[in-house]
Amino acid sequence: MEAFLEGSGVFSVVPFIDVISGDQRIHIEHDHLYDPLFLFYPKLYIQMSKLLGLFVLISPAFFHLWFKIWRFFSWVKNRKKLKLQDPPIDNPNYISAARELFDRGFDTVIFGHTHHIGMQSIGKNRIYANAGSWTAESMHYIRINNGNVHLMEWRS
Repeated sequence: MEAFLEGSGVFSVVPFIDVISGDQRIHIEHDHLYDPLFLFYPKLYIQMSKLLGLFVLISPAFFHLWFKIWRFFSWVKNRKKLKLQDPPIDNPNYISAARELFDRGFDTVIFGHTHHIGMQSIGKNRIYANAGSWTAESMHYIRINNGNVHLMEWRS
């Protein structure tokens, strides 16, 4: 979507934003750049995005099932490398990317794109958060207040 919006000549897209809230350094990013399919097969990624878009229209439940299955198999394949006590809320590529950002001095990393809702402690006082997406069964957002990060459910 970023390339499409930038190419339109109408929108300017900021790929990430770094903020300081309270005493916390927070990195916020859409994070499609860490998607394994995008990294290794960008043309296939675009085609799969279109196909998954059709699944949303046909059956949102199938769309959600796809991401749950993918996350489970990614965890099984990478659980020893991740060194997490609990299964990660996200694909190992995103957890690794978050760890790299923590190594650069960030206290909290917030990603989108992956459709996996949750917050997880990674290391000492480091928080990984993902609000999921608007296609989720329930919609969430991240609230940042004086360095505290909260996962909130959208209620209309």
